This record gives sequence, C-alpha cells and structure tokens, in this order.
Amino acid sequence: MKFIETMDMSYSYKPVLLKAIYEYMDTSGRVALPDVVDYFIDFYSNITHRSKNDK
Repeated sequence: MKFIETMDMSYSYKPVLLKAIYEYMDTSGRVALPDVVDYFIDFYSNITHRSKNDK
C-alpha cells in the first residue's frame, strides 16, 4: 500500500490499472490478465465513445 500511496499517478493508465485490479482480484489478491485487458478496452472505449458524442 505504501507504494500505491507514493507512486506518481501522472500517467492515466495507473489509476485505471488499480481500478481493474481492485474489481477483478480474487481473495488472494490475484487477477487474471485477460480481465485487466478487458477492463482497459471497456474503459477507453467508453471514453472514446463519450468524446465523439460530445462533438
């Protein structure tokens, strides 16, 4: 947790990665890579879709 509290969050993928891990981790704290990939695809697809609709 100390690493998360002190790490630089200036890159947009880091908060998304933490959200994906938190959402999909099992009781041991492990997460399947395909779940994280799907989360990223959904997250950034939604942003792209919303920005196109705003124009």
